Amino acid sequence: MSELNKDNDFYNFIIVGAGPAGLTASIVATRLGLSAICLEKGEITGPKPRGEGMAHVQVVDEILGRDFLPSVGSKSNGGRVWHSPGDQQTTITHRTYDHYFFEWREFIDRFEEIAHDLDVNIQLNCEVISPIEKDRLCMGVKYRDGNGNIKEVHGNCVLDCSGHSGIIGRHYNIAYDEEMNCPIIKCLISEANIDINVTPDLQFYFIGNGDLEYSKSFPQCVAYVFPLGNKKAEVGLMLRMAQARNMKTVKIPSDKEIMNVWNNLKSMYPGFK
Repeated sequence: MSELNKDNDFYNFIIVGAGPAGLTASIVATRLGLSAICLEKGEITGPKPRGEGMAHVQVVDEILGRDFLPSVGSKSNGGRVWHSPGDQQTTITHRTYDHYFFEWREFIDRFEEIAHDLDVNIQLNCEVISPIEKDRLCMGVKYRDGNGNIKEVHGNCVLDCSGHSGIIGRHYNIAYDEEMNCPIIKCLISEANIDINVTPDLQFYFIGNGDLEYSKSFPQCVAYVFPLGNKKAEVGLMLRMAQARNMKTVKIPSDKEIMNVWNNLKSMYPGFK
């Protein structure tokens, strides 16, 4: 049986989630002389890998340190190849800014290193279960710690940086599933069947609703290949759901159906297989 414990600590910022967004918020707040606590449900910071590529813009240096990203990343050549449905036509564009790919754990560990240097209060194995409200204002959060105890923490501002399953965001009717969440499959391969030295550009394959004979109701999506050097690449599938939920010809797929389409794309889709 859980017991209710009340923390006397009061923070300027209560931050839910210790991924890149939550750790960035914690670092910025602390650098400004404000108090912050970061609550993470997982056993480690950034427990769920997301995108492993980003533009090298000024804010990245401000948070992670000057030129950290180039020191750990593989620089993209800037090329983007856009494949029409069925790979009938291609268009090539180029980005002028520097873009790097990196390994997720190395990326997150840098955030954590900086946060610890600033003495940011990061609490792991702490699952936020509800907001604490007073006069219809959010004054803090209630959470379950690693021992199963229910605790409370109060503050001036609560930031839900926990992503698509955010408890606080859902409490305040953020339409994650209806408007924001787009399922994605991603994986890293070490034996790509393309010569990355000859084909260094990022590849995007547009697939429309109704284009797949074996899954006519599947929503529009984009399959991709991101060369990482040697024979390594990140490959995946991004479902584009912004309009799909309002389309009569789309049936929202289950995770199993998404995986079935992914396996078929790898084995038979023109240009991608």
